[in-house]
Amino acid sequence: MFNKTHYQDLKNKLALDYKDFVLDFRSQLDEISKIQLFSDSFVNELNKIVVSPKVSSFSPKNFYWIQLINDLLLLIELIDEEDEESLFDFFTDSEYATEFMEEIKSNSSIDIAINFIEKYEDQIISYYKIHLDHQLSQGMKSQYTMIPEIGDNQFIHLTDASIRLNFSINLHEIKKESDYKYDKISNFYFVPRDNFDELILKNQKDNISLAISRLKKYSPFCMEALEEFTNVVIPINESGVVSYSIQELPGYSLINMFDRDEIDLMDDLIHENGHHYLNYHLNQQELILEDDELIFYSPWRDSKRTIRGLYHAYLTFLWAYKLYGDLSLATIDSDEFSKAQKAKFYARFKEEEVMLAKAQEELMKASEMNKITDKGLELIEEFENAFFFEQSDLSKIHSLC
Repeated sequence: MFNKTHYQDLKNKLALDYKDFVLDFRSQLDEISKIQLFSDSFVNELNKIVVSPKVSSFSPKNFYWIQLINDLLLLIELIDEEDEESLFDFFTDSEYATEFMEEIKSNSSIDIAINFIEKYEDQIISYYKIHLDHQLSQGMKSQYTMIPEIGDNQFIHLTDASIRLNFSINLHEIKKESDYKYDKISNFYFVPRDNFDELILKNQKDNISLAISRLKKYSPFCMEALEEFTNVVIPINESGVVSYSIQELPGYSLINMFDRDEIDLMDDLIHENGHHYLNYHLNQQELILEDDELIFYSPWRDSKRTIRGLYHAYLTFLWAYKLYGDLSLATIDSDEFSKAQKAKFYARFKEEEVMLAKAQEELMKASEMNKITDKGLELIEEFENAFFFEQSDLSKIHSLC
């Protein structure tokens, strides 16, 4: 299952699902256009954009744009249902959480939601014009809201067009810079977000290149998947944040490279790629029956989590288990790593082994509660068959730990 043929099939299926969604959306455009809470200008723009060839095929950025539309349609639905509680949850989980919490002091969730429709309309149209259509003119005005997960900060990055935009938030003014060369490391783009010092950027690129060469050499299993599912790596410098990614943006990994060592970097690249791989499955089929109940113990966080949190953690930390097992076995006689680094491989493998065993008990409980679908259980079994080591290799690793 874990090979290039399977990876390509998985990506092709999501691309087909995306095309089907766009065709279905186009067929419903007349009904959607009748929604009275939408502005006329938004409806007119949307009718032109949705038939554009530029949204017809799957890409990570196109997929994100579709999720923006889904968010707006959900917002309309919650307003129609006058569901105050769900609206509160909707906004507190959104990029507008801070604004919402300020507004809620003096307004109802429904009133705030109606007022926020224009923001969502602006974002859908602005995102399309900037990221998908590259409608750029010097000093153009836009109500675009920056998206940190895509690399936005002082700049907006259009990697596929080798364009970097300077965005003045206060003036809502976007200026196109001269053509900007984005470096590609292996199969993914390197996009600077929190730092633009050339010396630091060179060091980060060198560290990623080193991590890639070591993964190819010592864990080709993990490296093959990384090449297939990671499209963009964004170094981040956020206090208390290690690395992360979001389901709505396949292939974008935000990696903390400011206070992590070179072993952590390999781990973080593989870990976020594990999320991308699992999200391809989650975006195509129902693996778990999601809810907000915090009833399953997660050993990695030492706290109760939802079924989604537990399921995601188990299947992504299996990649760390595999990585550290591979490194432990492959570098026994290598002088490329220090004794301290090798000791870290062994300790991290043992740690993941213990954590995974504890999580398995919680997954059994979740299965008994019918929180995991048959497809979800099948995927767990396929992971375990591919990732767990043969007894001979396991004994060898244990002798090192």
